Amino acid sequence: MKQKYGTGRLPFVADTRDDSYTPMRLAAMLELGMATPVSWTNANHVLDQGEQPECVAFGTLGLLNTDDEMHNDPHFGNAEARDFFATIPGAGPQGAYVRDGLKAAKAAGLIEAYALLRSDAEVDEWLESHGPVLLGTAWTKRMTETVGGIVIVDTTASETGHCYFWHGQDVYYRLGTNSWGEGWAEGGRFKMRRCDDGRLRHAGGEAWAVVQPVPVQAPREGFLAALLAAIAQLFKGGK
Repeated sequence: MKQKYGTGRLPFVADTRDDSYTPMRLAAMLELGMATPVSWTNANHVLDQGEQPECVAFGTLGLLNTDDEMHNDPHFGNAEARDFFATIPGAGPQGAYVRDGLKAAKAAGLIEAYALLRSDAEVDEWLESHGPVLLGTAWTKRMTETVGGIVIVDTTASETGHCYFWHGQDVYYRLGTNSWGEGWAEGGRFKMRRCDDGRLRHAGGEAWAVVQPVPVQAPREGFLAALLAAIAQLFKGGK
């Protein structure tokens, strides 16, 4: 039987280069105006990877679709996500590493920097103060079927890994967006108990924070016209 939902997150491999950026440093970049945050207030566009093992691309661009502070989003669709997957280093029939997806996003100018969140406290802080969090964890067959929109994390052996993102949280649950279309769970979104999220991340999972480049804003039309007029007057006066 064909698989209904695609996954495709390859297992996390620790890398000392992840220490070059920390969530504290990303927060400082935001504070100093060197980067801009991603907001989840417009998390209303759910992507659908179908049966393809391209969750890293769909999760990454899905997360960036939630921003409405500095950009006119959402603007990434399924076709853009598939094109983006082809740019991820090492991506193939088995999927891709989440870190490599972030590298591709940085190379494309979609994000300014990323940082590995290493504790529950860091995940909480980022979700509460800055924006969404990209996840890569094991994903069992049982987790595919939700109960009242809640993903039930079991202890069976994981056959694959999946990439998705948290767009918020409450006292009891992390609030997630998946890339399996609006027909899955609650319009493509789901809940997971906070303790289950921790179990998955501490058992070989990963969580990442991202910040975006500061957008270059074009001068306003009236300001530009006035500036050109002033320049013309200076040249006129010099003749």
